[in-house]
Amino acid sequence: MVLPILLLLLVSCTSDSVPDPSGNQPDPDSGQTESDDRVLPSDGSTSPSDGEIRQISLLEVSKGLRVYIAHGCSQCHLLIDEGSETGPDLTLVGQRMTIDDLQAWIPEPQSVNPEADMPAQEIEPEDLEYLAIYLSTLK
Repeated sequence: MVLPILLLLLVSCTSDSVPDPSGNQPDPDSGQTESDDRVLPSDGSTSPSDGEIRQISLLEVSKGLRVYIAHGCSQCHLLIDEGSETGPDLTLVGQRMTIDDLQAWIPEPQSVNPEADMPAQEIEPEDLEYLAIYLSTLK
């Protein structure tokens, strides 16, 4: 019962509709827009280096949830007591895997663990990033 409410909340919200509680506005010289509140490294890469904190927007999480649903992940995985028990429970996957771990695992699990049962997933790079972001928040 919790999952449908969570889904509704995440899918209906965007970063534009949720005010920043700190009252901070993006710096116009930073190249970030109001809907892009991620903190990116100064070298221009999209992945923070060790020790840097990456803020994740509600919009990114919402898009990742949509990818999770669209790709039918619940046909094999359990998430907050919803879905199948064929594959591992993903309810707390963010405690054991980072965004980078998930981006390596999802498209080609056997490249990370040759004995993995999960089949390779055909997924667009942008969808993979959003899915990994969403799953990394499940802690």
